[in-house]
Amino acid sequence: MADVSAVTVTLREVTEASLDSVLKVHTTSAQERFVSTVADSLSEAAATPQGSPWYRAVYADERPVGFVMVSRIDRFIGQVGMPPSPRCINWAGTRVERMHEHERFDDKAATWDDDPRHEERQAAVAQVIVQAVRLDPRMRALDIGCGTGRLSVLLSDRVGSVVVTDPSAGMVQVARERIVAAGLSDRLRAVQADLTTDPVDGAYDVAWSSMALHHVRDLDGLLRSVAALLVDGGQLAIADLDRDLDGAYHAEDVDFDGHHGFDRQRLTEQLAHAGFTEVSFVDATTILKSDREFGVFVCTATKRP
Repeated sequence: MADVSAVTVTLREVTEASLDSVLKVHTTSAQERFVSTVADSLSEAAATPQGSPWYRAVYADERPVGFVMVSRIDRFIGQVGMPPSPRCINWAGTRVERMHEHERFDDKAATWDDDPRHEERQAAVAQVIVQAVRLDPRMRALDIGCGTGRLSVLLSDRVGSVVVTDPSAGMVQVARERIVAAGLSDRLRAVQADLTTDPVDGAYDVAWSSMALHHVRDLDGLLRSVAALLVDGGQLAIADLDRDLDGAYHAEDVDFDGHHGFDRQRLTEQLAHAGFTEVSFVDATTILKSDREFGVFVCTATKRP
């Protein structure tokens, strides 16, 4: 008869000492559509205290193997991994309409570049991408979540052409105006598209994105879509926030339902599942918001043949 060792399963509080090991617990690829990451769950708990969230790490003997979180249903409608409708939630019996993030960016598009910090951030990201990615004037580039297109304008002399994409109609309109003003209409083209759902023509040698992916709920789907658009050996550069466990960066955005930054190890695993290799990270810049600094990285990866 096989010798089966007994395993003691316990639920334990997540402490500062255990946090790093608990964050390494992750779902299988088959579960990712239905279950949030530990980091996202902890961020949700911090952002919705009115739901009285209760959470514990699951241990097998002394090894963390899982995570559970529940909220009071009468105070917070929604389950971990099954977010409320993107259009409305029922909060304490009251139906509250929510603005879709695309619409929110439509409203901000016209004045987005008025903030000099946005220009400084894109310039810092562009500099890191130039240093970290092998760019060539013959390359076809794809911009994911381009906003006003500023990053692609800054990198335009490094590649042959760029298709800049964004789900926000307002941002795409401003991007088109910026492209015309820069005299780049012959090489840059702005398209309204959500790459998780909308088809985009072409094959690309490089793709880049700046501060867009934390708004994408289906990150795994987006990464697979981008991989499909890149040629074998194509390069990807992602600039985004490091993990923000308490959700402070978006604390004032009541409709925000994206990612509170990214855990680098977890993002590496997601990129690998989507078909990327040679993943590396570089610290790019910081963002000062509400008297607190938030780190921004540039992650580069290569599509596997």
